[in-house]
Amino acid sequence: MFDENIVKQVIDWMYTGTLEIEENQLEQLSKIIAYLRIDELQILLEKYVVDLSSKKRKAIYALNIATITSSFSNEIIENIILKISPTFDSFEKLTFNSIQTIMTSKTSTQKKVGFVNMALRWMKIKHVNLSCRSIIIQSLYISGIEEQSLDLARQILYRNLNKIFRFDKTTQEISIEDINPIRGVKPIKLQNERKRKTFSQISVLNEIEDPFSNDQTPILNRTTSEIQNIQEIQDPFVKFSKLSESQISMLEKVEDPFSSNQTPIFHKADSEVQNLNNSVGTPACFSLDQNNNCIGSSKNPRSNSKSRQADRSNYLY
Repeated sequence: MFDENIVKQVIDWMYTGTLEIEENQLEQLSKIIAYLRIDELQILLEKYVVDLSSKKRKAIYALNIATITSSFSNEIIENIILKISPTFDSFEKLTFNSIQTIMTSKTSTQKKVGFVNMALRWMKIKHVNLSCRSIIIQSLYISGIEEQSLDLARQILYRNLNKIFRFDKTTQEISIEDINPIRGVKPIKLQNERKRKTFSQISVLNEIEDPFSNDQTPILNRTTSEIQNIQEIQDPFVKFSKLSESQISMLEKVEDPFSSNQTPIFHKADSEVQNLNNSVGTPACFSLDQNNNCIGSSKNPRSNSKSRQADRSNYLY
């Protein structure tokens, strides 16, 4: 399982505190330290790997050592990834764990697009199987992109690796295109994630008064004199308006036209009223002769109707 010589050197380090090992043995050493859980030796190994990543063309090898186990912290791994360029010719030396770690890293958007294209080339060169491809693609993460767009990108890459990611610096947008573009086929653009407001921006918004609140005092863009004149206008909907004593006395003298005790007022001339008074008690006229004299008049029309019925009955016999 482990190299016997390296295990022996680790045991000797426990007694002597010295360890001499070559670079090509660092992967085995990292596995042994993680298996035995030697914290002090793990700290020394992390410092050595970080220094190794700063050397020219040693960053990829340092990342392979840091990702071979889960003992290295995320901060150290992110620091090593920053020293890797997507244009390195030696990207083929990256291990499966290193590619997966790069896909999940939180680097800048522009650099992450280069890393994704590098991972696509790595998977095609290595001829990875579907299960390994699925693991690498599912670990894809790009900061600032909505999760739905990332899911769409993962589905596209899972079906076809002959894709390339492009980053537009002006619009800050990412698009997916075919390596050999086809006419009429537009690139697929990934939606940027909506920026969330900071606490300071939210506090400023909370201080703004709500114009639709019932407790809000309306702000009128009027002068002081205009507001004073408006306040002096009597409200027509107020039940008890302020009237002077003379106005109240005049209103009391006005007769109520809807009162039951009120004598009705007829707007007629004096001659019409006199004619009406003279006509009271005069007999009713049922017919006129040639000289316009009343014939068969009676004060009681019902009595005349009875006499006419009696006259008719006499004619019947």
